[in-house]
Amino acid sequence: MKRTFTLFLCLFLCSFLLQAQNNFRPGLVVAIAGDTLRGFIDHREWLRNPTEITFKATASGSTEQKFTPATSRYVQITGLEAFQSQDTRISMGSVDLSGLSHGPDTTSTRATVFLKVEYAGPKVTLLSYTDVVKTRFYLQEHKEGTPPQELVYRKYYAVGQQNQMATDPIYMNQLWASAIKNGVGTEDFLRKIKSTTYTAQNLLALVRHINGPEETKASPTAFAKKSRTRFVAGLWLNRTTMSQDSESKFADGATQQDSYLPKLTVGLDAFANPATQRLVIRTELSVTWANPSLRKEVSYTHSPITTLYTYEYSQLTASLNPQVLYNFFNSDKLKMYLAAGVVGTYAHYFKDRFTTVNYFSNDGTQTTTVADGYETPQTFWYSYSVRAGIVLFNKLDVAVLYTANDISTRPAYSINTQSTSLGVSYLFQRKKAQ
Repeated sequence: MKRTFTLFLCLFLCSFLLQAQNNFRPGLVVAIAGDTLRGFIDHREWLRNPTEITFKATASGSTEQKFTPATSRYVQITGLEAFQSQDTRISMGSVDLSGLSHGPDTTSTRATVFLKVEYAGPKVTLLSYTDVVKTRFYLQEHKEGTPPQELVYRKYYAVGQQNQMATDPIYMNQLWASAIKNGVGTEDFLRKIKSTTYTAQNLLALVRHINGPEETKASPTAFAKKSRTRFVAGLWLNRTTMSQDSESKFADGATQQDSYLPKLTVGLDAFANPATQRLVIRTELSVTWANPSLRKEVSYTHSPITTLYTYEYSQLTASLNPQVLYNFFNSDKLKMYLAAGVVGTYAHYFKDRFTTVNYFSNDGTQTTTVADGYETPQTFWYSYSVRAGIVLFNKLDVAVLYTANDISTRPAYSINTQSTSLGVSYLFQRKKAQ
């Protein structure tokens, strides 16, 4: 079991090296001189804003060009994401509890970076910049022709108060000033601003309002805003096998009777980057039944007795299985992935039976002894899971899942169970709320 787990982990880690796999999508680059280059851009799992992008003129071409914020003005992956090059100030104060300063941290740096276009409207545009420190949002006013300005949000420990946290939501004042300039500075909108937290979804709603009703917009840059989550439901065939180690009656020569029964799963996927959907955190709840058994026949020299030992259990389990899933091949029509996770399982036993049958060859009789509650196996345990599968058309997930565990409560020997499931899951794609 340990070898299987180690092997899978090696394969799983190796799959991350497949980041080198190209994922060229239609797009365009506006070069620093103003020329627009149309072709294909290597769309990566950008958890932070990219520092460079790879471009080629044709999908099958071998010549690639690298563009950085210093050598380009604008980059767009058609219908998915866009980045705007900008020389701008970047605040450096942490908002993580472990890195908070005592008193407001107003430090900043100036750099030319790719700002991600969250939404571009005719009046104002919302952009973002994520690096190792934090995510920041920027607002650009088109009427005044000014460069994007960071929407400032600071979090820190109050001076002289070791554990009292304070915030400076300066972005609220900035948004209110923009609303007044663009003729939407109502009391109702001010209340919305004051209740808005510093997240992309909430800020986007305010920026849409400032830009005006949908029908009055000139030509907003609209991207396919995919949801960060989706629901999953699956039906599986689950095979459960059981074995016992050398200290038990079933050590050598035992016959396994495997269990083949259905398993139902429901789950939730969370994407690291909804645009690429390459790295996924899947949390899955499953319910299944299992009733494997072991049989061993023992004959004794110079004895008319032959003994048949049987151990069987009937088990209903509910498991929670968080997994890290990585699509090492990632296209719209086909994805191929590996996944690993941990499993917490609760089991209820309807049968836990050890049966001894003695056959007497001299007179053809037999005796049967049944011991219920014989092993009293574990009712809760943690284990691991490994998984491999394919996704067709972003709708059907066909996969194989493996788990293993020792459910024995006896220190003398183990009861090793292995579960291998083959299943089909349906992926419920959610539309991003506009």
